[in-house]
Amino acid sequence: MFRLLYKLSLAIYRHFLRPVIRRLPGNLSYRTVACLHRLRRALFISSDDSAQAMGWPVHYTAEKRKGIPAWLREEMLSLASLEYEINPNIIQSHGLEFAPLAIHPAGGRVYRKLMNLVAHREGYDYILIAPWVKMGGADLVTLCHLRYLSKRRVRVLLILTEVTHSAWLDKVPKEIDILQFGKEASWLSPIEQESVLMRLLIQLEPRCVHNINSRLAWSCIKNSGKTLAAISDVYVSLYCDDYDKDGCPVGYGREFLRESAPYIRKILTDNCSYPEQICAAYGLPLAAFEVVKVPTDESLLKLPISRSEGNRKVIWSGRFDPQKRPELLLEVAKLLPDVEFHVYGQAVVSGRNKLSHFESQKNITVFSPYSSFQAVAEDYRVLLNTSAWDGLPNILVEAAASGMVIVTSNVGGITDLVDEVTGFLVDNHSDPTAYAEAITQCLSNIVVSSKKAECARLRVLQNHSWRAFECKLDEVFANLWGRNRMVQWAQAAEKKHLCEGVTERENEK
Repeated sequence: MFRLLYKLSLAIYRHFLRPVIRRLPGNLSYRTVACLHRLRRALFISSDDSAQAMGWPVHYTAEKRKGIPAWLREEMLSLASLEYEINPNIIQSHGLEFAPLAIHPAGGRVYRKLMNLVAHREGYDYILIAPWVKMGGADLVTLCHLRYLSKRRVRVLLILTEVTHSAWLDKVPKEIDILQFGKEASWLSPIEQESVLMRLLIQLEPRCVHNINSRLAWSCIKNSGKTLAAISDVYVSLYCDDYDKDGCPVGYGREFLRESAPYIRKILTDNCSYPEQICAAYGLPLAAFEVVKVPTDESLLKLPISRSEGNRKVIWSGRFDPQKRPELLLEVAKLLPDVEFHVYGQAVVSGRNKLSHFESQKNITVFSPYSSFQAVAEDYRVLLNTSAWDGLPNILVEAAASGMVIVTSNVGGITDLVDEVTGFLVDNHSDPTAYAEAITQCLSNIVVSSKKAECARLRVLQNHSWRAFECKLDEVFANLWGRNRMVQWAQAAEKKHLCEGVTERENEK
């Protein structure tokens, strides 16, 4: 009977409660899951009778729980000379009791299944942990790292810790093994998931563990970082802070980095501003960070820079959420009725009510997200970015590579790419009039805007090429892999690059 009720409650949670919980804000979602797991333990695991009915072993009955058992007392006494506080006589004099819990083997079952799914139980050089691989800046970084590692013939395991569908999973190189941790372990409590993931990492013993935006992996580093660092070199990627409704900085860097920093070998980021901000806040050395510029699609560099004077179309691309400030875009469009604004975006929960406002504005047209930036790049002269905070958005790099002129808020690490030479920076980034003036100047002075576009493209070529990305990561991982191996990898990559260049020229002929 207990087993039947347990399976019924688990089915209700998976098919009805979990979809609802996922729509809740982050902290509320985690608290709700924790409460449900506590309720599950209270109903099915807390009592000996129910645990035994479920088939879970119980080593001690209630009558034996009031004192320390003989075997444990003997073991504690043998160690008491080394540690005063584990003397059983001292413990009992303080009124403390021994109360073992019933064993719940769910985590063990999940761990065994995951180990069976791992293609190579021994021999992974590199484990990259991410929540998912779908459309987004951090996901693009994940794919770039995987492509780099695949070209270097590193044995890699990609662990995805969330259940969410990964729309870009087909972009992962075929040589990379993928473990869908989230799908297999989602029904465990957060603590149990953390325990299972840590056991996997300890068992697999990779030379490097790299976390890109996985909350579960951050919890492992924070709570078990000393153990993990003794086995593997730990790397994390961070790009910028988020901000709550009151303007206070939040995010993984604020929540986890202070306690996790001693166990992390390097913090990888895509801009120079964020390391300075975090180091000033927590007293970390700047040497803890490594700036690795994200490469862009180099085919964009071949597009013509010149745009016709009659083209008065402006592109805005991003999520409809507080960070990207779509309501600011609406105000800018009202100030420039003779300019067309084409919006490519995805509506998150907080931004769905803004779609109707866009549709009512005659010079704004909303499109579905594009499959690649190249599909829309030649249709526009200007890209508008209204972010309230950011690292260095990939959309700006793509726009600069394609020859567009960029009008953007001056926040985060954007000045690594856009300054007075390469675009139009809006310092008063909450003022729609400032954006409108910059767009007007851009559209009216073709000579100046074209010169800025040329300078921006040159900066992309210098900092955001694939070869620059490879060279930087070769430098970052030189101590991990050894310089001889890195030289061999670089030579192989150079040979492959030359072969690809010859093939491309032959195809052009």
